[in-house]
Amino acid sequence: MSARQSPKHLSLQPLFLCLGLLTLGITACQSAEQTPSPPSPAAVASPVTPTPSPRVARTPAPPSPDPYELAMDKAVSANSISKSAQSATDWELAAAQWKEAIALMKTVPTSSPYQAMAKLRVKEFERQLAATQIQVRSFPTTSEPNRVGVVPPLSSGSSSNSPALLQAPGSRVYQLPIKRRTGRTPVVAVTFDGKRTYDMIVDTGASSTVITPKMAAELGVVGVDRAIVDTASAKGLEVPVGYVNTIEAGGLLRRQVPVIIATSELEIGLLGHNFFGDYDITIRQDIVEFRAR
Repeated sequence: MSARQSPKHLSLQPLFLCLGLLTLGITACQSAEQTPSPPSPAAVASPVTPTPSPRVARTPAPPSPDPYELAMDKAVSANSISKSAQSATDWELAAAQWKEAIALMKTVPTSSPYQAMAKLRVKEFERQLAATQIQVRSFPTTSEPNRVGVVPPLSSGSSSNSPALLQAPGSRVYQLPIKRRTGRTPVVAVTFDGKRTYDMIVDTGASSTVITPKMAAELGVVGVDRAIVDTASAKGLEVPVGYVNTIEAGGLLRRQVPVIIATSELEIGLLGHNFFGDYDITIRQDIVEFRAR
């Protein structure tokens, strides 16, 4: 009896063959998915080298001038001109420098370390300007030179506040009445700037004329310099010095006279040698005489 293959056995071979092909297909597909395809030439980005921008050389801006320093330069210039001033034009130039110094000092910003000092400088410069303007006004408008002169006698209708003129005719003797005495020292009437008359002591021991703080305020005299003096109560005392346009007493006239501004202790001014130093003084019963040497 010949052997026969089982129909079941025959049907399994094609099944195994199909399973094998299916396995190979799956493996091939997975390999294809895992292997990246090479990028196309168009997809590769070429590196870009940045082009450096050209540098422009810049010159640093110069620092702004300091208004405080500019103001101080103007003040130094004004002070220098004042020391050598000999005419109204010189004093006007000094006044212009003080004005510029004040204007510049007022522009010092609040952020400046000199701002507090600038406020003090403005007040100081304003005082200097006022003193300089007094010097400008002290020069006569005519060509008359500054000199010691004789004031014409007052008319009978003149104010009683002005000192009487008892000048001896034809001589260089200036006489003025004694109003009263302080101790034994005569007190006379002295006119300042042709407008205000004050009682003053004729002090033969004083080298300079001294005015009281009240007189200085009324005459507008401000300190423009300092001096060291010795008084009866103190030695080496530093005091302010200002200027008056004119001082007149008994007909004797002086122009641009430096005066010491006293402390508040002094109640009456002193007429000193810088007014009558060129004259011999005679103190009589009721008059003081200034006689030319």
